[in-house]
Amino acid sequence: MKRKNEDSQVGVRKKLDTLKTRKLELEELKTLREENLLLNKEIEQMRAERKKLLEERSKLREEKRRSALEKGTLMADVCQMEHRLACEEARVVELEELRANCQNQLSILNGENIQLDRDRDLYRSELNVANEKILVQSKKLTEQKSFIDVLTTKLQEQEKICQDLRNSIDKLKK
Repeated sequence: MKRKNEDSQVGVRKKLDTLKTRKLELEELKTLREENLLLNKEIEQMRAERKKLLEERSKLREEKRRSALEKGTLMADVCQMEHRLACEEARVVELEELRANCQNQLSILNGENIQLDRDRDLYRSELNVANEKILVQSKKLTEQKSFIDVLTTKLQEQEKICQDLRNSIDKLKK
């Protein structure tokens, strides 16, 4: 009986061990289920996060496409502005050359103007000298005219005397 008792104790022990093992297995299963639930929740969160990330990635791609389009538009605007700037700079260079040319012509004209002023002053001086000579000549002419008038008067008197003498001679001859 001892053996039976021992066998039954062993059987009870085995059953207890089996129950303990099962209890442990149940606890492990429960723990695994809880972990599984937690993992499922994490998976759902990760899926939601992945969905958000995919949406954000899609938005970023769209924004990148829009940015690239804006960049292209801005680049075209910049190129147009650079072209306009280059044209304006070329026009500025032309205007600077024109200004330099005008300044050279102005310098030449100023030199000619100075020479004309000198010539005018010389002409005025010569004109004054000529006017003085004319005045002197005019005085001389007036004096000469007076002298001629006196001589003419004397000549007329002499002619009258001569005529009178001729007339007298003719009377005497007759």
